[in-house]
Amino acid sequence: MELADVKILIERYYDGETTLAEEAAIADYLATHSDLPAELEATRVILLTTSTMREVKAPAAQHRSLTLRRRVLLGISGVAAAAVALFGIMLGVDSTPQTIVADDHSVICYKDGVALDSEEAVMAEASRILGGVSADVQVAMTKIERLNILAID
Repeated sequence: MELADVKILIERYYDGETTLAEEAAIADYLATHSDLPAELEATRVILLTTSTMREVKAPAAQHRSLTLRRRVLLGISGVAAAAVALFGIMLGVDSTPQTIVADDHSVICYKDGVALDSEEAVMAEASRILGGVSADVQVAMTKIERLNILAID
């Protein structure tokens, strides 16, 4: 094979038009000829490297089974993520009271756009919200405790 033929094949190689046999012929030519022009040196390195990489075989994939402990930890993580998401949603609900401090330093509390005018109504709404959050946390903690008991066995 002549140098001119190799240059044509190299152009086709960079255009993605060569076959594996042609690429092997180019690599063989570049490996056996030491008197190459400087412009082909980078191509020589690329082709010789890629031709040796074809011989490397990837290791077989190993199937990893999940242990009981790992499955329980994944379950706990899922419950915890759901609890955090629920808590975030609860914080984002717009029906919660809004408290505004007026210029005269008095506090005004709004629920669904309506001002709560008595301290008892404000305290009742705060207790309702905190009670709901507390109940949700207790339910989540009970489920987590059940999973911890299963993990110990």
